[in-house]
Amino acid sequence: MMKSFFLIISILLTGLGNAAADEAYDWFKKARNSKNPAYQTECYSKAIQAAANRPDGDKAILYNNRGVARGRQGDYARAIEDYGAAIKLQPKYAHPYNNRGAAYDDEKQYDKALEDYNKAIEIDPRYANAYFNRGNTYFSLRQFPRAVSDYGKAIDLKPDYARAYYHRGKTLLRLGKHPESIQDFSKAIQLVPEYLAAFFSRGKAHCLMGKNAEAISDFDEVISINPDHAEAYYRRGKAYRDLNQYARAIDDFQKAISLRPEYAEACNSLAWLYATAKNKKDRNGPKAVELALKSVSLKETASALDTLGAAYVENRQYKKALEAYKKAMARDESRAKAYRQALKKRGYLPKPAGGQSEGALEKALLAYLESGAHF
Repeated sequence: MMKSFFLIISILLTGLGNAAADEAYDWFKKARNSKNPAYQTECYSKAIQAAANRPDGDKAILYNNRGVARGRQGDYARAIEDYGAAIKLQPKYAHPYNNRGAAYDDEKQYDKALEDYNKAIEIDPRYANAYFNRGNTYFSLRQFPRAVSDYGKAIDLKPDYARAYYHRGKTLLRLGKHPESIQDFSKAIQLVPEYLAAFFSRGKAHCLMGKNAEAISDFDEVISINPDHAEAYYRRGKAYRDLNQYARAIDDFQKAISLRPEYAEACNSLAWLYATAKNKKDRNGPKAVELALKSVSLKETASALDTLGAAYVENRQYKKALEAYKKAMARDESRAKAYRQALKKRGYLPKPAGGQSEGALEKALLAYLESGAHF
């Protein structure tokens, strides 16, 4: 994913004249024809030096474009200086306002970014990229309805704007509007048939709607575009798991881990399957413990500790399971409450009039685990 949510940076490539012997124009052309931002920066710098007698509009273009080149190298402070120079030379030039807003966004100076996008839109109310970039900044500020509105405006102005559809889809997904997000991801894919991020996000949306078969199809597309996409294997594995296709889920979790050995969530999910699969032939107690321990070492969450407890139960190491569950309870009070309720429901933890002691809870928990049960 491109930095700052696929910020669109505009470069004017015309307007410097056509004199073959003009040194500034020659350096401008060299920069324009290069894809190396460091070399572009060098060329634009030489063009600026040679353009002392050029009209302000031409010099503004050069400063703007050098700002873009510097921004692509992550030199946002100097990019901001260049955009400021372009604005000073040509105050009604919308592009450097938009581009400076993008640089401010990368620097997380969101108020300044919004100010510049607003100015760019004031100058050019049909500037689709400025609406798109302002939408990205609103997304960063978690002002999702405003982001949706700006992406919509960008789409109105530029109906084939695939990135705007994709980002509006992402924002709608955050708002819990899953069907609407799927529509936007599908439109982005229609416009750009190998739009990997759109396939991936549509797969996530399908999972959230319980449409696991559709999600698998989307993750298949992601993997066909990028066979080394570890998260696509992981999420496809979860979809297979939810369809009780455990062998396929195991294969996908294993592939995700082979691609990203420190993938805590994939280790946790595979450990859980090995410990709790409905089909006992898919279980593997020792492997479940190994993977669960690895997951906990990478990211000690209540969920990972819960899986470790289940893995120890499958391996008949009940006291170790007890310790894992106690740690999970200490990390997450809502999980501790759920454990207590489960123990009471199953008759392991009667509720006395004076409350429940820690010793009684631990005894009940161990008895529950020794029965071969897990949470």
